[in-house]
Amino acid sequence: MLKPTVGPIIGHTTTNHARIFLRGLKQNNALVFAGIRYRRSSEVRWSKGVFAQLTSARDMSDVILLNDLDAGTEYEYQAGWFSPMSPMHSVETIQELPLQWPRDVYRFTTQSRDNSAPRAYVVGSCRYLRMTAGIPSLPQLGDRIFASIMNLIQRAEPPVSALLMTGDQVYIDDLNIIAPDRDYQQILKKYRTAFSQPHIGKLMSSVPTYMILDDHEIEDNWPTNKHQNDDFLYNNAIAAYELYQASHSPAHAFLRTDQSTGVWTVIGINSRTGRLNGLLPTAGPDAIWQPATGASSTKNRKRPCVAG
Repeated sequence: MLKPTVGPIIGHTTTNHARIFLRGLKQNNALVFAGIRYRRSSEVRWSKGVFAQLTSARDMSDVILLNDLDAGTEYEYQAGWFSPMSPMHSVETIQELPLQWPRDVYRFTTQSRDNSAPRAYVVGSCRYLRMTAGIPSLPQLGDRIFASIMNLIQRAEPPVSALLMTGDQVYIDDLNIIAPDRDYQQILKKYRTAFSQPHIGKLMSSVPTYMILDDHEIEDNWPTNKHQNDDFLYNNAIAAYELYQASHSPAHAFLRTDQSTGVWTVIGINSRTGRLNGLLPTAGPDAIWQPATGASSTKNRKRPCVAG
């Protein structure tokens, strides 16, 4: 197995569930699969692999679900991708293959069931990475802040529960004046490059990460600066956003359950794309955490709003 080309990214994580994004690489017309195996940090034996088939329709990426986890527990995991020799394999049959997993071991911690336990969060936005002719310009300058954040997280008390990225995770419009990126593949390349830098990669592989878009995921000051022929840009930008940012957020089935963390319920709202029309979505992939609807969800509960 080979290391992911992007990720792994730990997304939505609860007391018993985690969503992990990773990307492989197209191998002509051959089948490609991604997999994760995991264990409690105190254990020696790995779980059976959890696999997904990768396709070009999702830019050779997918989100793998880990279920039936224990609350408040540190887990280790390994992640990778491979292309089997036989074209007849499926997600079920590759379970029996003697795979050699990549050596890298990542760690994450599930949420505690103790609502009185203190929580800490990291909130940030506007991660600028300029690309010229498809090549990132001095990417280490922007990436080093994530090394500093990781150092703080490793010493944080209470432990950091999540990383909230509140917009402009990529700058699709960095060279709009001379060479605007509008094609889907151009936009995907920006995501691959931005999310595969070493320090941000290390951070997102271990801290549950939630994202909401802002204007630069599409165009500066969107939609005020929208032109008549910008529907092509918008459709491509939103498709890439949903793939690389929204996919590892809470799945739609989770929107009707209590998604609060301790005494907090965080609501991520896309207030950007429908701004001129007065439209704000109340559910769906544009929201990172939704209002809790359980019987006890509104009692003594604070509700910060993170708007893109």
